[in-house]
Amino acid sequence: FLINLTDDPGERNNLISKSINNSIVSKCFSAKELNTFNKYKKYSERYVFKEDNIEKGEIWVTPSKYINEIPQITMNGYYINNVCVLKEYRRQGIATKLMKWIIRKARKDDMLHLILQVDSNKEYLSKLYNNVGFTTYIKGIDPTSQKSIEVMTLAL
Repeated sequence: FLINLTDDPGERNNLISKSINNSIVSKCFSAKELNTFNKYKKYSERYVFKEDNIEKGEIWVTPSKYINEIPQITMNGYYINNVCVLKEYRRQGIATKLMKWIIRKARKDDMLHLILQVDSNKEYLSKLYNNVGFTTYIKGIDPTSQKSIEVMTLAL
């Protein structure tokens, strides 16, 4: 089904559709990175940003109570698995729109928090998440990838 991304009538062509097929995250993440979430896929939902009937970005979320590898802020939150915008559509505010949309959805669903993990070397992503209200919860090393990571949260 399709859900309006925004209440702004000027953006009625921008839609989010929930689907499990034809994911574009493989354009943003390696197969190894994506495989880390295979065991949670049955709990996850995918929302796609569409404009002029073209899928340009997507966000995947999972109820955080199912994710064992992250701090449990509360048992009533969403973990943002992946945010991906196709390269040719980046720097157009799509990731920000996806994040704002999922924040509204989480509030509507009476969630208490959102949580995500970001590669600390990708400062532009930390900045994006900070700009929509997330704060750093903890920094460390991902035991699987050995990358420097930052866990960020947003209380709802």
